Amino acid sequence: MVCYKHIDTSTSFSAQGSLYVSGWISLGNFPQAFTSLQSLVVDAINPWGETYYAWTTSVVGSSKSSAGKVAIVCTKSAGGLCGLRYIAMGRWK
Repeated sequence: MVCYKHIDTSTSFSAQGSLYVSGWISLGNFPQAFTSLQSLVVDAINPWGETYYAWTTSVVGSSKSSAGKVAIVCTKSAGGLCGLRYIAMGRWK
């Protein structure tokens, strides 16, 4: 099974050293539970322009039924609406 999801979320960032980090963002549940989750890849969609660099942390708390949660890391202070997308692959039967 392959699941794809796009999430638009409003977030704010706090300074942590020379980077800015959002709070944890839930990716929600899969439409159908996997029997074996093989791969889960998450990507931040940068709405702030080419002078900003944004990426996500590793996924925390994923399971066969939930994609878990991530935080967004950015090189400059940012905030507002940001997109996340993921693709999950595995067995469902």
